[in-house]
Amino acid sequence: MKIKAVHTIPLSYRGDQLDRDALAVKMGAEHPMDVLIVEVVSDDGRVGRGECYAYGALVSVSTIVQELLASLIEGRDLRATSALWERMYQVNFRLGRRGLLMCALSGVDTALWDLTAQDAGVPLWKFLGGEQDAMPAYVTGGYYRPGKGLEGLREEVRQVLTRGFRGMKLKIGGLDRIEDLHRLQVEREEGGEDFFLGVDANNALTYPEALWWGRRLEALGVDFFEEPISTDQPAVSARLAQALDIPIAGYETETSLYGMRDFIIAGAVDIVQSDCIWAGGVTEVRRIATLARLRAPIYSSLLG
Repeated sequence: MKIKAVHTIPLSYRGDQLDRDALAVKMGAEHPMDVLIVEVVSDDGRVGRGECYAYGALVSVSTIVQELLASLIEGRDLRATSALWERMYQVNFRLGRRGLLMCALSGVDTALWDLTAQDAGVPLWKFLGGEQDAMPAYVTGGYYRPGKGLEGLREEVRQVLTRGFRGMKLKIGGLDRIEDLHRLQVEREEGGEDFFLGVDANNALTYPEALWWGRRLEALGVDFFEEPISTDQPAVSARLAQALDIPIAGYETETSLYGMRDFIIAGAVDIVQSDCIWAGGVTEVRRIATLARLRAPIYSSLLG
C-alpha cells in the first residue's frame, strides 16, 4: 500500500467570547479553538485522518504539512509508520524539534496509523493492543470568560452531570487565588463528593503559588494537579511533586520524547500526560508511554 496524497482541512471556531486559561488571562491573550485535520490518501483510495494542534496557527501548521512533510512520504509504504516518522523528523529537525513542526507531524503520523489499522481491518485502539471499547471520561471546563461568575460555573457543572459525565477539570491561576478557590469549592459542592475533579494551572504558577494551591487541593480531595509549573522547569516540578501528596499531572506542553524523559526520570510527574495532536502523533506518544511505564506509577492513555 502506497501513499498517494496528503491533504489538510482547517477547522476554526470563533465565538463571541473565547474561553481562556490562566496563562492566557495573565498574558492578555485569547484561546482560539483551531484544529487542522490531515488526510493521507492511499493508492487504493482509502483515507486516514489525523489531528494537529493548531491554536492560532492554522495556516502555519498546514503549510508545514504541505511544504515540509508531504513530499517526504508520498509514494512510500504507508505501513512503515516508524520509518516514515523518522524521515519526517530527521530531515526537518533543524526547523524545530518542538512546537509547530511536531504539531504538523502529529497529524500526519496519526493519519498513517489510521490507515494501517484500516488495512488490518480493526479500529486503531484495538490495533494498538487495547481491550476496552469504552472508558470513563471527564469534561475539561471551568475556563475563564468575562461575566461568567460563580453561578455560570454552577450551571456548567449541572450541564456536565446532565450529559452523563461524572468528572470535570477546572482551570485555576487566572484570578486572585481566593476567587479561584471559591470557584473550586462551587464545583465540588455542585458535583458532590463522588465527582471526579481535576485542576489545571496551565503552567502559570510559581513554586510558592503551586505549593499553596497543592495543599488546598489536597484538603478538597482533588484527584490531580495538572501542569502547575512552567514546562521549562522539570526540576521545580520534581520538587513540588516530592512536597505534595496530590498527583502531579503533565506535561502535554512538552512535545517530545526527550523533553518528557526529563520529567519522568526526575519524578516530576505522577500522571504522564502526552497528547497525540501535538507530541508527534501515535508513534512518539507510544514511546513516551513506554518510558512512563518504566518510571512513573501512573501513566496516561494515548490521548492524554
